[in-house]
Amino acid sequence: MNKKFNIFRFIASIALIFALSLCLISCNKNGGQNNPPVENPPVENPPVVTPPVVNPEIKVSIDKEYIFIRETAKLNVSFTPSDYSSEYKVEISDTSIATHIGDGVIEALGDGTVTITVTSKKDASLSKSVTLTVNPDLLEESYKVECIATTVGEDASTEALIKYQTYNKNTSVEYTLSSDTEFNNALVANGSGYYFCEQHVDLDGPFSERYIYRVYLDNLTPDTEYIYRVNQGDGSYSEVYKFKTAKGTGDTTFIYLTDTHYWVKADGTSHGSEISEESIKNILLKHPDATMVVDSGDTIDTGGNNKIWDIMYKHRESLKTLQYVAVPGNHEYYVNGTGQWDNRFFKAMSPTLLNGPEGATLGSSYYFVYNDVLFLMLDNVKATGYNVQFAWMEKVLRETTAKYIVVNYHIPTHEGGTDQDDKYNDLFQKYGVDLVLSGHYHTEDYDFIYNNVDINSGNAGVHFFRGGSSGVKGGTPVGYAITITADGKIFIKRYSTSGNLEKTYELETIKYKEPVGGTVNFDLVATPEENIASLNWGKEAYGYYKKITVTEKLRNNFSKEVYIHSIGFDGITLPLDRDGYDSVFEISCEKLDGTIETFTKEVRTSTGSLSVSVTQNSATLTIGASTTPMFSFLMTSYNIYLNGELVANNVPYSQTSYVLSNLSSNTTYKVELHAIDYDDAVAYTLEAEFKTK
Repeated sequence: MNKKFNIFRFIASIALIFALSLCLISCNKNGGQNNPPVENPPVENPPVVTPPVVNPEIKVSIDKEYIFIRETAKLNVSFTPSDYSSEYKVEISDTSIATHIGDGVIEALGDGTVTITVTSKKDASLSKSVTLTVNPDLLEESYKVECIATTVGEDASTEALIKYQTYNKNTSVEYTLSSDTEFNNALVANGSGYYFCEQHVDLDGPFSERYIYRVYLDNLTPDTEYIYRVNQGDGSYSEVYKFKTAKGTGDTTFIYLTDTHYWVKADGTSHGSEISEESIKNILLKHPDATMVVDSGDTIDTGGNNKIWDIMYKHRESLKTLQYVAVPGNHEYYVNGTGQWDNRFFKAMSPTLLNGPEGATLGSSYYFVYNDVLFLMLDNVKATGYNVQFAWMEKVLRETTAKYIVVNYHIPTHEGGTDQDDKYNDLFQKYGVDLVLSGHYHTEDYDFIYNNVDINSGNAGVHFFRGGSSGVKGGTPVGYAITITADGKIFIKRYSTSGNLEKTYELETIKYKEPVGGTVNFDLVATPEENIASLNWGKEAYGYYKKITVTEKLRNNFSKEVYIHSIGFDGITLPLDRDGYDSVFEISCEKLDGTIETFTKEVRTSTGSLSVSVTQNSATLTIGASTTPMFSFLMTSYNIYLNGELVANNVPYSQTSYVLSNLSSNTTYKVELHAIDYDDAVAYTLEAEFKTK
């Protein structure tokens, strides 16, 4: 009885549990409120993103331009994309000069120049080369340094460069604040040197073997005076030199010289060009804020004469207290008489930066920023490597953020002095160069040039100043103090060697004036008989547009950018082709915020005509050729466009009609004929709009 009862209770319990489970499941599904079941959203596969295809590239550089025997240089090799195989092999053009000892380290074995080629092991087409020069050892070493000079760094407020020549490889520069006269807190800087020796029989004064060192100082404090001395390699020191960094902003004052012409007599003594030092001393009494001398060249009468360089460094005491920047003149290129080589003497003997264009003018063309002013120092003596130099110049001018620009070179380009005059002057005007300094003729001259015309003054143009001789060769020596103020004034003061103020030029930069405001309108006036047109946009463009680019679209034979530096840049003159040729000018205007506005202006001088008669599916063009004389000889054919699509080309110019077939009924079309001349250029266009029946 009890056993049966227990079995019954067990079965009942199971049934009860089953019933409760059903109830719970039902409640969970309905939420206890008879809500409809919630369905999970279908799972969608994410879109497949295909990464852009990146063509692999290799970049190779080397950390030193020159090294000495037994020294090493390090290759820097990188691949794009970053996950591309980084394995590479190194080949050296002459393994007796240098060898690769692994991990991109190159060891020098002998003197000479080698080409080092780095090639990807994964893809032999990925390959780049660099060059390395190994300096020879001097036959005899001595512990002395000579020809010491200081110049500015690329940023004159925080950087400087010290150049000297030495006869051993153990030299270094110790520098500190000028208040630390005992050099207790001095820092030590080592530079990069190269071997220099010229013993050619053509040289009036051969150069014995030596090392040319450049030591760069950075992380300097703006508007601060420093002192330095050169450890000559044995613990003995040069004299103490000093320099002062630029403030970084504000007024800029510097001493300006040109055509000093240091040269020597037969007995090896100076002809007296050190009179320029008197000019410098007396100018400093009037302008103690000047910390830099800028020179337009022909400092040396014969660059290939070591005796003259020695004379210059012997007498130029100002090098001990002022930074010195210069460009070569034609005389720095001379080896004797009037025979010219290249800039090797100037590069070795002058303190210059090496941030210029690669090639013929490296070491004699360079740039730096002093306060608010970009100084562009140009070697324009020879027409060698000019295309490379112009590309570099334009890049520097386009990318600078300096407020004002000064260009310094030797030969004036606005007076017919070189074979690249217009190209120089157009570039200066385009980028708003404020002042161009030059020398060469030993006489003083000032011009304000706009569109290659001396307009004396105005709100558009470039100030060109040619200095008089600063030495005893070729006239009474003079020196100049030049100040460019933060608010755009330029003062050029000429002093006699005794310090008398002889003349003052008061100029204004064209840039950073108050905008006029108002609506910009484009007005095109053609003068066909002179083959020119004037495009004017008015002074209102200043402060609204950064630059305006005008391009002729029919023949694409003219394009010019105009940067709107002031209210004076209010238009340009456009060339028109021969009589009867049309021109279509696209005007692209870049606003200060980078956005672009585009306009079109046309000059229509052709006398041709075009009429259309239509049917339901065709159109007959009746063509009246231009009556311009000679067009029957100059033109060859027509190209015909329908709604912008080329539908016929090489249609004979003598043809007077043409049928367009297979057209849609009741449809509007635009037809355009381009008259083509013997040079395959578009001379004029004829247009018409029609609607089929």
